[in-house]
Amino acid sequence: MNRRLVGVVVLAGLLPWVAVTWPSGWYPIFSVGFLRIESLAFTSLPTYVDRVGAFPAHLQAWPIAVLLWAGAVVTALVDRVDAAVTVGLLVLAGASVLSLSVSLSGQRGITAVPLGALWLWTAAAVCYADLFVAE
Repeated sequence: MNRRLVGVVVLAGLLPWVAVTWPSGWYPIFSVGFLRIESLAFTSLPTYVDRVGAFPAHLQAWPIAVLLWAGAVVTALVDRVDAAVTVGLLVLAGASVLSLSVSLSGQRGITAVPLGALWLWTAAAVCYADLFVAE
């Protein structure tokens, strides 16, 4: 297990994935939930799903990205798994975060910045570069 790579992959999931802005405010979406800045109230992804009942279609890319990122964490932890699998999962997770941002930005007055795509793709680049570094 390469602890540096595991750390990079885990960090990519802990940083804010989407900054959702509108004229009177903003809030960050993380892999595990979102934070209301004005009240500093954190709502986890499972709690949100419980509150709304069915997961809204325009947000379905969020749990998909979380599952892909979690898979990347697991593959980074297992020595026998090719790092290319981790890279692929991170790239797909980043694409899912980008899809989430586009979907959120499609609502009137909302702009969603896909920060998570940057973090996840950077982690993928680090893992990919590590494939070519001799140990």
